[in-house]
Amino acid sequence: TFLREFHKRLAIQQVGGMIMRPWQEIQRFLTETPVTKLTFDNVDELGFACGHLTRQFSRQYWSHTKAGDQGKDFLVHRVMSFGSSLTPHTLWRRALSKFDEYALKLKMNLPQDFRRRNAVVLMEYARMEEEVKRQQDRFMAAFWAGYALQDLAS
Repeated sequence: TFLREFHKRLAIQQVGGMIMRPWQEIQRFLTETPVTKLTFDNVDELGFACGHLTRQFSRQYWSHTKAGDQGKDFLVHRVMSFGSSLTPHTLWRRALSKFDEYALKLKMNLPQDFRRRNAVVLMEYARMEEEVKRQQDRFMAAFWAGYALQDLAS
């Protein structure tokens, strides 16, 4: 939209780049924007979206691996290996790009809307991969924010 482009071009610059939109706005954008119009302006927004989707998937994964009162933590069980640190590439390779595979194995009924939003995020990650490599700390900080805030109403 015009306003979005205006803000993108005239945003006040800080060390490390453009000021990020408020998290509530990013969350609304991620959940309410038609999939065909979903795109991200920077590493922060992409990281937030990755965290948001990972948490959403994690909740379903926990439910589908539940035995008694406890399910398996998706990040611990499937993404992080012993002694590894969590990086954007690790998240892309072991989490976001595997959601459909895990869902098939566990017979999870992932909503089509979730699958499509994840597909867009995967494509956006590929488009912004070099920028993500240069700004890994910003991506990871935004990832954890999106992960922690996913279930809050925007």
